[in-house]
Formats: sequence, structure tokens, C-alpha cells
Amino acid sequence: MKRKAVFFDIDGTLLDYKYGIRRSTKEAIKHLINKGHYAFICTGRSRILVSDEEILDLGFDGVIAGAGTYVEYQRQELYNNEIEYEIIKETIKILKEHQIAVIFEGKDRLYYDEEFAYDDRVMEIGTYLQSQLGDKLIPINKCMEEYAINKLSAAYESEKDYQEAKELLKNYYEYLEHENRIVEMIPKGNSKATGIKTICDHLSIKQEDTYAFGDSINDVEMLKYAAVGIAMGNGSKIAKETADFVTRDINEDGICYALTHFGLI
Repeated sequence: MKRKAVFFDIDGTLLDYKYGIRRSTKEAIKHLINKGHYAFICTGRSRILVSDEEILDLGFDGVIAGAGTYVEYQRQELYNNEIEYEIIKETIKILKEHQIAVIFEGKDRLYYDEEFAYDDRVMEIGTYLQSQLGDKLIPINKCMEEYAINKLSAAYESEKDYQEAKELLKNYYEYLEHENRIVEMIPKGNSKATGIKTICDHLSIKQEDTYAFGDSINDVEMLKYAAVGIAMGNGSKIAKETADFVTRDINEDGICYALTHFGLI
């Protein structure tokens, strides 16, 4: 049997915010691994936020985090793209001038404070993160030279301010624009697809032997890159249009259905 590599997004793919991870999903992934295939997390979350034991206990071979800005295999770091200090300083200045709320995300820490919470949604998230991360949530203007940041998550109210800031920072970032004026800012040259390539190069896996599961805008590049891109039935329109195959909804055993359909379990 030829060994395949399968990459799974977390939110909306493996994990439903209300119902958690379905039993069928857990059993399907364990079956996939027991059959000798590779299984990887491939998420927009930064590495520090990939900590749910219910997910990690499924036995994944590695993690692609921060939308491809961080990659590890068997807990060995293969890639860690950290944004340069001068770029961070310029980014902070421009986002502040345009009142764009932001959380900076790194492998080991997140950076946030209320001074940059112009949007109630980000303030709510910041309060939650403070309760979860404690001293691993660092004020943005503290020890800036020591920042280790992979990506940004931002929210805005004014479309005009956002477009101006986007233009000023266009040389540094790719923009993954979600609904409700939420945007992920990823350093240029990084994506979930580049993360998959890093894993495949390390393990000498051919692109033709890759599968990817996703549901949203930040999954588009990996759905294009994998030999078989699979969108969840609950996924966004763009994810479904990009994918080679649309499986069932996350809460209708979508992962188990697709893995069975392609003979992986």
C-alpha cells in the first residue's frame, strides 16, 4: 500500500464550536493512522493555540500552524517564520493610525492589549485569551525587540481605513478576508500550501499522494495544492468551489465519509 499524507484544518473541519469533535471523526483518523497513512493538523491557529488534548490525543504526526508560518513533525520544528522587528513596528504604527484591532500571534505567545482593541469582538477574544493564557498573552508595547510573531489576526469597522492600511502594508502580507470584517494577515510567501510542501519535502512525500480537508478562506491554498482537496459540507462557498470533492457536513460524519470514499480507511 502506498502511504498517503492527509492534512486537516481544525475549526469547522475537525472541531465544531458547539458540539466538539464527533466520535466518527476520532475513529476515522485513528483508523487512517493505523492503516499506515500520515495525518497532520493544518490550521490557521498559531501553535500555542493548538493545545486541545482531545485533538492532540488523536495521534497526529505533526502540526502546520499559523496558516503555514510554523511547521513541526513529531514535535521537531521544521520551519518557523518570524516577522522582522522593523516590519512589526511599522505594522503597529499603521494599524493604530487606522484603528484596526489586532492580535499578534506567535509560536509560544500572543500579543494583545486593550489599547489596540478598537473592535468589541477583539476585546472579547482578548479577555478570553487572558483567562486561558495568563502571562503568555503579552502587552503589545512591552519588550517589542523580543517579539516572536508569525501572523496577525485583525478586525475593523471602517472599510476605508482597512483598505488604506492594507495598501500601506501590501509588501509584507497576504490578506485572508473572512466575513464580518475579520482578516488574517500572513507574511508573504507563507500559506497552508507552503506548510504542506515543507512536510512533503522532509518526508519525501509526492504531491500526488496528498489530501487536504478544509472549510474556509484560509484553506483555499491547501485545497488547491493537495492532489485531492476536500471541502466540508458546512464550508464556505469559496472552499467548495476550490475543492475537488465536497463531503458531508462536519456534524454529518463528513471526515469519515470522505476518507471512506477515497479508500483511505
